[in-house]
Amino acid sequence: MKGLLLKDFYTIWKGGRIFLILYVFMAAVSGVNIQNGWSYMGFWMVMMDSQTSSTFSYDHSCNWNRFALTMPVTRKDVVRSKFLLQLLIVCGSTLAYLVLAALVSLVLRTFEVKAFCNMLFAAWLVLWVVLFMGSVSTLLLFRFPPEYARLISILIYVIPACAFMGAGSVFMREMTDDLTALPAEFSAMLLSAAIAMPVLSLVVSGLCYVFSCRIFQKKDLA
Repeated sequence: MKGLLLKDFYTIWKGGRIFLILYVFMAAVSGVNIQNGWSYMGFWMVMMDSQTSSTFSYDHSCNWNRFALTMPVTRKDVVRSKFLLQLLIVCGSTLAYLVLAALVSLVLRTFEVKAFCNMLFAAWLVLWVVLFMGSVSTLLLFRFPPEYARLISILIYVIPACAFMGAGSVFMREMTDDLTALPAEFSAMLLSAAIAMPVLSLVVSGLCYVFSCRIFQKKDLA
């Protein structure tokens, strides 16, 4: 399991170093403009999670799965490593983004407690939304050939990410620094989403994992 994860992390690092640098840059920009930082965070967390799909293309190009099964790992281990990789990327990206944005805002003296609390709240929602989308994407990548990976990424990641940024820009025009100042109905909706999204995401992720295991067990790797 550890070896499978290290292989995927090395693949992502080798092929996406410029992308990682851009991610750090956007986190720093969020620190400069912390009022709107959460909208950048949503977009780039989605993009970071999409790196999981790039590992499927690499595995297919070098027939990695067939080679991996000659080692003391099972097909379930291969599936489990992909879902664990996604979880580590999303959680790690969220934490790194928040820490870097906070540090930059403190250095530049743009830090505001209420604005950062809003960012934490948004991070909680985005985290579970991205895990939801990533789990569905991983299931589809086990089901369909990697040639469809780009189309799957557009449908699962890019379109929702752009929609999130557009909704974020509209929301920020209506949003105040204090969530309690929002309309009662909208505040209740946000709180309900904050409770419901983790449950929904965990259920969907579990189902996607089970179906992915079944699909990969029957897949012919010859």
